[in-house]
Amino acid sequence: WMDNTDEYERLDQVPYSLQLLYRASRDGNKATKFHQKCDNKGATIVVAKIEGSEKLVGGYNSSCWNSSSKYENLADSFIFLIKDRNNSDKGFTLGRINNNTSAIYNNSSYGPTFGGSHDLHCRFKSWSSNQ
Repeated sequence: WMDNTDEYERLDQVPYSLQLLYRASRDGNKATKFHQKCDNKGATIVVAKIEGSEKLVGGYNSSCWNSSSKYENLADSFIFLIKDRNNSDKGFTLGRINNNTSAIYNNSSYGPTFGGSHDLHCRFKSWSSNQ
């Protein structure tokens, strides 16, 4: 999915290394903590578990987070829903960017925010989506 490619079929073929930068339950569920840990770290994947379910939501920021109060013009970012984190056969939904000029919104008062209509975002300790 990242960089608009689906060419990797096995985990050992994926050319990315992943490092946990921020975890709300460990670091504090506040926008300031998110930005302290994640700003200017490069491309990131955000994953959140929906309380009371096995669903995961998240997104990929192909640039980096910052606190500029501006939208980022990106073509490779996306959001996703994994229907059951324990059973990949139940499927997933992938949402690619429709408007590059507002792919990511950076604001020090917000956590991760994807899309010009804040299609998926975290603010005041809660996730919401207009999709």
